[in-house]
Amino acid sequence: MRTTTPPIWLLMSATVSSQLALSILLPSLPTIAGSFDVAYGTARLTL
Repeated sequence: MRTTTPPIWLLMSATVSSQLALSILLPSLPTIAGSFDVAYGTARLTL
């Protein structure tokens, strides 16, 4: 069984990468909805 804690840089990079992905995806949702010719609510289901 592993008893050491993960490095802080690994935890920080996991947190930052998820926030970065949301920051990129959310502003582009209207474009995604228009490209696939679906309603905005349907495109929101990608989250």
